[in-house]
Amino acid sequence: MAKLEVFSTPRNRNRTGRKGSTMGFRYTHVWLIAMMLPLLSCGGDPASSRNTDLSGIWIGSQTTTTASPPGHPLTQAVASAIGEAYQSTVTFSQSGSSLSITWKFDNTGLKTMYSGSVDGQVFTADMTGSDALWLIDMELPGGVLMDVQYAVGSVTGSVEQNTMSGTFADTLQCYDSATDAPAGVVHVGGTFSLSH
Repeated sequence: MAKLEVFSTPRNRNRTGRKGSTMGFRYTHVWLIAMMLPLLSCGGDPASSRNTDLSGIWIGSQTTTTASPPGHPLTQAVASAIGEAYQSTVTFSQSGSSLSITWKFDNTGLKTMYSGSVDGQVFTADMTGSDALWLIDMELPGGVLMDVQYAVGSVTGSVEQNTMSGTFADTLQCYDSATDAPAGVVHVGGTFSLSH
């Protein structure tokens, strides 16, 4: 049986907007300044003041719900995990509307990192790194050996008080382990639920 190797960094592979009262203008001008002073005094961003603060550790699970295309060996492998919930510990760091996320899978200890933004109670983030960017010599159904690259990942969620829910989407690029020839792309998606 082939040994599965996990890589956190790319491998060395050959892959290739005047009239009227001036008094009215003055009053309007003074009113605008009065409205803006609180923002100016704290250097605030009016948009960021509306954003929910997600900072901290969130705990919950994520569940794979879809894998495509049908028939691909990796899709067949992922199919066995569809509907199964995996426990996760997720750390959010936030500055204004900017967000960074470290998503740890409790069963393996592996982490995936994301960077994104929050708008009100909704956030979106894209994968920036992972402890498992490459799975090497992965044995799939039918005895097929493939190298699997975690190419693209994203998470989208919304927050209601201390509960968060959303979806994730991953794109996995496959290569034949023996020849390095591209061997298809698999898309995996699912849902998550976290509490704080």
